[in-house]
Order: sequence, then C-alpha cells, then structure tokens
Amino acid sequence: MKNSVPTPAFASAQTQPDNGSTAAVMRAGKPRIEFARLRDLALLPALALLIVIGAFVSPSFLTKANLISVLGASAALALVVLAESLIVLTGKFDLSLESTVGIAPAIGAMLVMPAASAGFGLQWPAAIGLLAIVAVGALVGFINGFLVVRLKLNAFIVTLAMLIVLRGMLVGATKGGTLFDMPPSFFALATTIVFGLPLSVWLAAAAFAIAAFMLRYHRLGRAPRVFASSGSLGVCSCSAACWHRSAD
Repeated sequence: MKNSVPTPAFASAQTQPDNGSTAAVMRAGKPRIEFARLRDLALLPALALLIVIGAFVSPSFLTKANLISVLGASAALALVVLAESLIVLTGKFDLSLESTVGIAPAIGAMLVMPAASAGFGLQWPAAIGLLAIVAVGALVGFINGFLVVRLKLNAFIVTLAMLIVLRGMLVGATKGGTLFDMPPSFFALATTIVFGLPLSVWLAAAAFAIAAFMLRYHRLGRAPRVFASSGSLGVCSCSAACWHRSAD
C-alpha cells in the first residue's frame, strides 16, 4: 500500500487555526473574567453603606482626624494581612502570625523596660530592643519553615501548635499584665507624621506597592504561584523567613 502524501492545500488546511473556534472560546471565557473582577469588588457597596451609616450616627466619623486615626490603627494589621496573603498564594498558611505579632514586640519592649514596669530589668538600649523584635519574628519563621519544609510536617498542626506555645509564653512573660513605660522610640512609627499621615501608613502603603509590583511584573513574585500549582513550594512568613521546597 502506497504512503499517501497530503497535498499542500490539505496540509495548509490542517495547520491553519480555526479562527471561528478560537474566537468562540475567547468570547466564552470573557464573561467569566469579568464576573471574577466584579466578585472582587463585591464588598465595596457594603463598605460604602457602612460609611454612610457611620456618618449619620456620628458627626465625627468622616472627620479628618478620625480617618487618620483609623489609617494609623490599620497599618500594622495591613502588614500582617499582606504577609498572610503571600503565604496563601503559595498554597500554605500560617496560624501563628497572631501570636508572633504579640510576643515579638513584647520581648523587645521588656528588654528595655525596668523591672518596675513589668520588664526584665535589663534596661538595654531601645535600638537593641527593636532589633530583638525582628530577631524573634525571624526565629519563629525559621522554626516553622524547618518543621514544615525540612521535616515535612503538616503546616496546620505546626503553626497551630506554635500559636498556642507563643501565646502561653506571652502570658507567662507578662504575667497577664499590661506593658507600660516603654521608650518613645517604640511609638515612632505611629507618632511621626509625614505629609499629614503617620509614618506607619506610608510604610504599609509602600509594602503593598512593592508586593503588587513583584507579584505582577517580577519573576520572583510569580514563581511562588507557579510552584504552588506544580508541586514546588516557597513560603514567606511575616518574619521575613523564607521556606523553599522542591518537589521530590
């Protein structure tokens, strides 16, 4: 039996893409994309309604001072949310963030506070206390990463256990009391005003801008999402400790 050779016309017909089918697929996918965008904005009407209700209930709700106060109080929470979001993008989560945010500043403050103010009585310089905050957060992130990545333990169990342990350590260190008489440098981010807003607000905005740029335009930001979908994983905790795992 002779081998049949396709004619040029038949070959071109095979290699030519079906423009009609491609356009139909694109038209079918377009409403889904638009619906996804609308779904992301679903909370805006509810937020606008709450703002209107707040303005009617309290005349001082929409004042400049109150809005600045809300922004300042939300800056720290925004950074925690950003850190958790980066972890979720990689397919993991960290339940110990709450306790980490609690115990790291507490230890840093107690290193510089006198014993009469519920501190350790060391009264170290404030700069060392601030560095201790970063060090404690990095240590917690390293332990979580080692247990989850190297020992391949379940992230839910590890971070939940870390949350409980850190919360117990915090209560034990402070004896359930309130820390006071801290140096002014510990409040610098909230009390330093730059262009009418606290410095903490600008730092949070800068962190979100950098994260958005990295996730959208830089390969380092796109890599965790690709790894999470392909079996490799890179998780970054709020303490700036990175977890890396390659698929076996």
